[in-house]
Amino acid sequence: MAGPGRDRVLASGMRLFGERGYAATTVAMIEADAGLTPGAGGLYAHFPSKEAVLRVGLEAILQPEAELPLLGPPDGDAAEAGGEPTLIVRLEAVARAGLARLEHDRDFNRILIRDLRNLPDLLQLTADREIRPLHTRLAAELAAAAPSRVGDATALAAVLIGAISHLWLMTDVFGSHPAGVSAEDYVSMVVRCAAALLDPEET
Repeated sequence: MAGPGRDRVLASGMRLFGERGYAATTVAMIEADAGLTPGAGGLYAHFPSKEAVLRVGLEAILQPEAELPLLGPPDGDAAEAGGEPTLIVRLEAVARAGLARLEHDRDFNRILIRDLRNLPDLLQLTADREIRPLHTRLAAELAAAAPSRVGDATALAAVLIGAISHLWLMTDVFGSHPAGVSAEDYVSMVVRCAAALLDPEET
């Protein structure tokens, strides 16, 4: 049954799974974090198991109709802000939105990397609802932005998503990229490389 107690248990579970790992998080820990008596079984009033907490939390994040803001149309003069070519401005907006989204869903991303290999149906759900739709849409928008390079769009979309995900992961693990590259310079280089492939005349 939905309610504030259930919501607290779900929020606590997902946060602890992200911070500590699914296997290392006990039911008692979730109960204590949610303001329940640890070890008294209060979690089971809302969920049949610890795994059910994870499943419901992931289902809530992995909505099939989730908003995926990507390149979008050029915005006239605003797209030329700072004298940058329109394509670079748009690609940079995508990269920054991607980083922001990864950070917003930090606990989910940590769970994905660390725990979902052992839960193959949830791993598949993530691929079906998150990774493939994002990749498909970005590839289509890249192809539309540079029709002459449509053959490169599918691979380039995967490379861009991978590059931005790598930056987020390194920052989450180390606090900053261990190579000493700033996030600003990293994003700029990724964007410029992509723009150079898509439209060399704009770079």
